[in-house]
Amino acid sequence: MNQEKHHLHNLCPCRRWHFRFAAIGVAILFTAMCVHAQSAFEGPHGDVMRRIEELRKVRIMDALKMNDTTAVKFLNRWNEFHLRMQELMERRNALVDHLEEIINKSGEQDELAPAVEQLLTLDRELAQLRIKFYENLKSILTPRQIAEMIVVDRKFNQEVRKIIGDIQRRRMQRHMREKE
Repeated sequence: MNQEKHHLHNLCPCRRWHFRFAAIGVAILFTAMCVHAQSAFEGPHGDVMRRIEELRKVRIMDALKMNDTTAVKFLNRWNEFHLRMQELMERRNALVDHLEEIINKSGEQDELAPAVEQLLTLDRELAQLRIKFYENLKSILTPRQIAEMIVVDRKFNQEVRKIIGDIQRRRMQRHMREKE
């Protein structure tokens, strides 16, 4: 595929680094806001998570060097996939909560087998959705771009987890000092 370079890659190297540092700074800011929230995934803090997801998309598109046409197609597929994944994960979490209730109740063990089967069916659906997403990307991205997307996404997740862990560690240390 012959694709134009993304506009960020036309910048001089020092400007690209400035952009990357700014993006990381934004990620740290949003992550810090998440950590201070009781639950970053629901309620009023869902907006913070959406912003982190937007940063994830920017990071991936920057790495993949997409032209505008490809970027629009990619974003449509990405958004559709993640919306469906979120719906399935919410169903899965509710099902796991149900399993926990059954486990905590004695005498209701006959409900476990069907609930476990539902969970396995849902997990298969999640796996199929991911496979379908990657298959659909083959029409707009090269195999290298798909591989880079997967790697960049994993690194982004690792960075966010590290930042959250660092913030939590600092909060715990501050809490321990206050108790002394």
